[in-house]
Amino acid sequence: MDNKETVQVDVISEIKKLGNSIERQWKASNYKEEVFSEIAESNLPEDGMESLFEIETIDRWGLQFIQEVRQLGQGFGQPPITLYNGTRFYIEILIWMDATTAIHQHSFSGVFYVVAGSSIHSVYSFTDTKQVNQNLKFGNLEFVGVEDLSIGDYRKISSGSEFIHSLFHLDQPSATIVIRTKEEQSKQPQYSYLSPGLAYNPFAKSIVLKKQISLLKTLRRMNIKAFESMLFSAFKDSDLESVFHILYDLYPSGAISQELFSQLKPVELKESLFAPVRMNLQVEYMTQQILSIRSMVSERYIRYFIALVLLMPSRQALELHWKSFLEKSNFSFTLEHMIKELNERRLFQFYFNDLQINILMTMVNHGIRVDIMEVLSEIYEFDDLKEANSIIESVKAKILEVPLLNKLLFLS
Repeated sequence: MDNKETVQVDVISEIKKLGNSIERQWKASNYKEEVFSEIAESNLPEDGMESLFEIETIDRWGLQFIQEVRQLGQGFGQPPITLYNGTRFYIEILIWMDATTAIHQHSFSGVFYVVAGSSIHSVYSFTDTKQVNQNLKFGNLEFVGVEDLSIGDYRKISSGSEFIHSLFHLDQPSATIVIRTKEEQSKQPQYSYLSPGLAYNPFAKSIVLKKQISLLKTLRRMNIKAFESMLFSAFKDSDLESVFHILYDLYPSGAISQELFSQLKPVELKESLFAPVRMNLQVEYMTQQILSIRSMVSERYIRYFIALVLLMPSRQALELHWKSFLEKSNFSFTLEHMIKELNERRLFQFYFNDLQINILMTMVNHGIRVDIMEVLSEIYEFDDLKEANSIIESVKAKILEVPLLNKLLFLS
């Protein structure tokens, strides 16, 4: 047996030792869920867990764990690999490439620990104002704070709504160890959240609804007219929760066009109920369009910038975190440089020429209500003011069609 194989056997041994210790202590506490996070945290190795899992050798230890430890069903991760399967808890490693976790709470307790890569961790609170049913609620999602997590960092997981969070993974790959209870029924359902304020149970879809959505996705690729016809039929007699799941699975990904989305309205539902669904899904559509840029780049500074535009509640907060990131990274890259690079790499829906970039930067630096012609008159001579104003308004409209720029410009 070579040295690398010996090391991997030791990894399984170390995880088994960790799991058995947690098992003994938790059993001694009569498996009380409230103490599990503390027990998991107290058992973390003093020299960290990152040395046990070298992401470059995942082909060795990953396969070994899959073969030797009973694997649980598919969950989060790309992929998730079960490392230890206890009586009422388990340990897993989640590998991430491009995924960003939805804003969510947990129906389990535990600890997550970064062993590879880095992430931006954001925390939220939710106050519900109207409960449609147990699986769908409207309310206000409030941004609480954000932090950078890197190798060796860990955070405790509290079950229920007191810990609502999201992770934006910066590096390819990132990996997280999760030590968690299997399920806490009293903390069900495990809500996910949309901004500005909708809570939903992503696990509540019936088999019928799942197959209906799957058929719609197939029809979308086969016959657009048949797809639209079935979509309108589905809306005629669907309840609000089913309508939400249909739209959530189809609209943010672009399967439903903006024009078609504006025409959809459940016949039997009051506008006062459907309006917040529509509003939250429109924000989610913009979020998914911005995230699609992340999948096209690997550079950490670009991924970080995209994360800040998505997550920050204000322009001031964005600039503060961006400045801090630049100082830690030891390089200078202004907002203007970033926008120009994204443009040169054709990462917007449109390519902007020099005049259009200047109009854009005027809006970025002075706000969307600035008199652009007045600012640019220092650079350009406008012979025909009416024509110049028409061009500027046209460019502004084009700029606001780009979700990343729209989000950046409307940060307060």
